[in-house]
Amino acid sequence: MKSSNEVEYFILGKIVRPRGLQGEVKAEVYFHSPEKLPTFPEVFLELNHEWKRFKVTKSRLSNNFWYFFLEGIRSINEAETLRNAPIGLPASDLEPLGEDSYYHHQLRGLEVIDSEGNSLGKVRDVQNYSAADFILLEREETTLLPLSKSIIDRIDLEKKQIFLKIAFPS
Repeated sequence: MKSSNEVEYFILGKIVRPRGLQGEVKAEVYFHSPEKLPTFPEVFLELNHEWKRFKVTKSRLSNNFWYFFLEGIRSINEAETLRNAPIGLPASDLEPLGEDSYYHHQLRGLEVIDSEGNSLGKVRDVQNYSAADFILLEREETTLLPLSKSIIDRIDLEKKQIFLKIAFPS
């Protein structure tokens, strides 16, 4: 996801709701290494289509949620204005992943090609469901494909293509 100044942000999660009266927020986590979240000194929130930097003053994980305080947010009313805000980091700040591992933002815009060489469209988004990640294709009808080694042959970031092991019915 890009901002008006063309910095690409990686979505870590989203704020679900305020917690308590002192401005703490509860966040749903999408990040692959949630145990690292409490070490982040700052995050960016997308508010009114603009990314804004916040210093994290206190942070913890509990029951698969991230709870944290942000500098300048001191009440439940201020925290309420952050409800549903995406939480991100500049993609350039992310650690490199191992071979055959990709951040979701790296897959957006890649062309998906089936085993017969047919283009199925481009990846519009990668969505996380509890069981697995799925790629959402830009097509006339909504098409979700599991992001799974059982159907994906290879991903070529340089050519901006994802090759499937299967043929796709037309």
